[in-house]
Amino acid sequence: MGDAVSRQRGHRKLAAPERRAIRERYPSPARRRRTRLTERPEWDRPVTSGRRWSAALAATAVSIVAFGLVANATVATGDADTTIAVASAVGAALLMPVLLLVVGFVSRAPSPWKTAAVWSPAVLAVFGAVSLIAGEPVTGYVLAVGIGVAHAVRSESGIHHRSWRLWTVAGLAVYTKVVFLLSPGLAIVAAPLLPAAGIAIIDSVSERRLAA
Repeated sequence: MGDAVSRQRGHRKLAAPERRAIRERYPSPARRRRTRLTERPEWDRPVTSGRRWSAALAATAVSIVAFGLVANATVATGDADTTIAVASAVGAALLMPVLLLVVGFVSRAPSPWKTAAVWSPAVLAVFGAVSLIAGEPVTGYVLAVGIGVAHAVRSESGIHHRSWRLWTVAGLAVYTKVVFLLSPGLAIVAAPLLPAAGIAIIDSVSERRLAA
């Protein structure tokens, strides 16, 4: 009955291709925002080494703040100050997706929001597990943040190798543990600086190796 009335009024149900064409011609505001963020023409071109280092520096800036909160939570836990410990831990956890988003957007990675959503929980899980095993948070921080940055920063096919990045991160974590055993203060100072810088260096090595 309803279809008959619609036909009498001159309306007809649009076929799927017609509806799709209308959506593409008149996109919703939300779709226009997504297009501006992730479908920019310049994002299709390979990024420069300078932009990669800019992403590393931006990530390091966020990393310093996050690690400061981790250190504050550790000290507060030792002093039995539960309120400060919990607040600092929550703050550090909330900064992890921010760090991955900063890396993704500055390096013009294809899906920064998705990467941050997927890898932020993994970063926190690795940090918790490795810190528990190592007996200190410094080594776990370097490994966890390094894994997150390795997946968040843009990779050019045939140039950058994610396996190289992950091996670099693992090496930095081992180095951090050794330094922590010899000089805890030095390891604490270096920890927030190592992950993003190490990945930027190994990416530069990949680029130079290809150009040679």
